[in-house]
Amino acid sequence: MRKPPVDALAIRRQVSHSLARLCLLFLALLDPGHSLAAGESASLAQQREDYRKAAAALARGDLAAYAVIAGRLTHYPLRPHLESRRLREALQRGDSAGVEAFLGAHEGELPAERLRSPALSQFAAKGQWPAFLRVYRERTASLEQRCDHAFALWQSTDATTAERTTAALWLHPKSLPPRCDRALAPWLARGHPRPEAAWERFERAMQSGETGLAQYLQ
Repeated sequence: MRKPPVDALAIRRQVSHSLARLCLLFLALLDPGHSLAAGESASLAQQREDYRKAAAALARGDLAAYAVIAGRLTHYPLRPHLESRRLREALQRGDSAGVEAFLGAHEGELPAERLRSPALSQFAAKGQWPAFLRVYRERTASLEQRCDHAFALWQSTDATTAERTTAALWLHPKSLPPRCDRALAPWLARGHPRPEAAWERFERAMQSGETGLAQYLQ
């Protein structure tokens, strides 16, 4: 009985594959970190792809798909940027859920600072003054936000801080926007500004070239 012909090429391929697997195993034994690094590289590539998919889902408004994909990006460093974007878009719809928690978790980071200003605007528009005070930061506040901050303090039980904050606001060397009027009203009702404060603001206005304001203060 004749034996079936031997496929020499197939045998060589099998031998080559076996040798390749043995080489990889040998390298792994010599350098365990090699296999780990390869796994980490594959994981990072998958996270990048998931990030791209999550951004696309967010762009088309598919929040359900976004939530699933973003859930796989827990430790991906760019995830906060996506979450900041999602929360900003939610604020435009009047939904502030999760905003304070995100700002607290990412204090001082760019994604949080991009969210803070629209969050303050939303809280002010809705009269949510306790929330406004919790997320307000003087270092990044605009002049109008400083006015809202002073007004928010007047709505709290801390009249002393409200009075002091409004006094500092009133010393601004340029004309204050109309948005400040509601914060100034209770301060003016308490007999402010005192003559020395009026003189200080007059000097500041002159130094800033605001002659119109200076004339008004005389």
